[in-house]
This record gives sequence, structure tokens and C-alpha cells, in this order.
Amino acid sequence: MTHEMAEIEIEIEIEMLKTEVERAEAKAHVFESEAIHNDEIMQSLAAEVTALRERIAELEAADQWRPVSEPPGKNGKYLVYDADSNRYMPPGYKLLPHFRVAEWHGRWESGMAGLIDYWRPLPTPPQEAPAP
Repeated sequence: MTHEMAEIEIEIEIEMLKTEVERAEAKAHVFESEAIHNDEIMQSLAAEVTALRERIAELEAADQWRPVSEPPGKNGKYLVYDADSNRYMPPGYKLLPHFRVAEWHGRWESGMAGLIDYWRPLPTPPQEAPAP
């Protein structure tokens, strides 16, 4: 093999390697773009998960029994609990259950003040099944 042929083979190999470098750089660019896109997706999903967990915590907190010392924030009917529902019952009367529905309008309806220990929002009523 002559010196000129060896140089030509080296030039051909260099050109082939340059082509491979270009392909590798193009692939790297695609992967980098995908990585950036995937990172954006991951950040978006992480934010969505955080928001959903916050909403779950908010709903769970809203559905808890509250002490009467923490009055409701809006007027309406509430499920209330009287830990000692028989304390004001005259002799011979049936004991009232511990749970009642009471109204709050800046204060508990008359007759309920002093009887309520805890309150919570009323549960959502069941949905009627569609008629067959």
C-alpha cells in the first residue's frame, strides 16, 4: 500500500467518523430535547399531585368534627353532637340521641346553645337511583 492510499483511507475513515459524530450529536440533541420535555412533564405532574393532595386534605379537614369553640364559617344546618344529651331531660322522658341537626346563624339556634359539644357539615344525601 502506498503512502497516498494510506492517506486516502485515513481521510475516508475521518469522514465516516465525522458522519458518526454528527449522528451521535443529533441523537444527543433529541435525547436532550426529550429530557427537557420529560422534565417539564414531571414538574407538571408533581404540581398536579401536590394540588390533588392539598384538595384531599382540605376535604378531609372539612369533613371532621369541630369543637363548638370553633363555630361554622357560614350559616346553615349542621350535624351536631351532644356528649351528654340526657343532662337536661326531665324524668320520664326518652333520652334524645346524641346526634341532632341544628342551625347556625351567627349563633346556634335557640334551645341548642350550651348543648352542643361538636359540629360538622351535613353529609351529602344519597343520590336517587334512576327509575328502571
